Amino acid sequence: GTSTVTLLATPSAGTVRWYTSATEGTALVNGFPYEIVGNTLYINNLAENATFYAEAVNGNCVSASRTAVTATINPSPTISNLEPITICAGSTAEIAPSIVLNDSQNDYGRVIASPYEWTTANGEITGASDEETLTVSTSGVYTLTVTNNNGCSASRDFTVTLNAIPTITETTGGGGCVSQYSGAFVAISATPSAGTVKWYTAPTGGTALENEYPYGISGNTLYINDMIVSATFYAEAVNGSCVSSTRSEVTASVFQSPQIEGLSPAYICEGNSVTLNPLVILNDVTQFRGESPNVYQWSAYSGATIADATSSSITVNQEDTYVLTVTNNNGCTTSQTFEVYVNPRPDAPIATATQNFTTGATVADLMPNTEEFYWYAS
Repeated sequence: GTSTVTLLATPSAGTVRWYTSATEGTALVNGFPYEIVGNTLYINNLAENATFYAEAVNGNCVSASRTAVTATINPSPTISNLEPITICAGSTAEIAPSIVLNDSQNDYGRVIASPYEWTTANGEITGASDEETLTVSTSGVYTLTVTNNNGCSASRDFTVTLNAIPTITETTGGGGCVSQYSGAFVAISATPSAGTVKWYTAPTGGTALENEYPYGISGNTLYINDMIVSATFYAEAVNGSCVSSTRSEVTASVFQSPQIEGLSPAYICEGNSVTLNPLVILNDVTQFRGESPNVYQWSAYSGATIADATSSSITVNQEDTYVLTVTNNNGCTTSQTFEVYVNPRPDAPIATATQNFTTGATVADLMPNTEEFYWYAS
């Protein structure tokens, strides 16, 4: 950086003229970067040490030589580590900047007893004038001024933000259905008073859940894939560096889907019918979604209308693929298909009504002209 330096020379008589060389040259005049007031020379924006020369002038008489006067640039202190600081309500934080005094040169022959001064917009902080660090418990802008033994100063501002301790204000549990073939997909959520939510599997300790299988996290919602049994998760509110004092319990419930025991394909003759009455295990002990009744729904691949389509069994006489969908009181649904095949009736066998046989013949010798047949006595 640069500084303004003040030099003074006192003549035995007359006034003083200032030069930048020990001999010859032109006397300095008022004009940037110089300013001359009486016998004092002010040098503005001086970046490094420099020597100036004072000449005494009395009328038309001048001093036999010029006197060297040194303008010394002393380093100012440096203050770093200026990152904003966030503290939680009810706690404290220490502002601990890195300070280099740069006071190895002590041209003024003095020692600063209290080089540190902390202030706020309201003025100096009592008892903090001689401390490098400051412990704070409220938000605001805190200013540190450091003065080294050379008399040089530097100031820096530190911004402190106070965050309230967040809480979980609302939780929403969720439920999903598990079947013989797949686990349940469940979503649960929590609402923080401020900030965001972290999810855990324990009320204290442990590691926050990550957005990776079997978990998915979007905003403040936790998704759990392929659950087999119900489980409890815990939501923690996080606001900056502040966390809720406790975690809130949220339940992810798993409900059993109905089971439908499949039937073997049914074969009937043309003109006959068959009743499809599969074994259904509802698994609806817990009524998570309210008091809705169990629901049976039959349909056919062909789109044919089915009589009594909302009953647990149906009687049909058409070849088709029939589908039973069952929804239990937990809102879980299972579907099963049933095949019905209709075989055409064969024509009556053609045979001679009266057949003659020699002695020793049996009824087994009667042969109609068809491959599959049954004999009856009437």
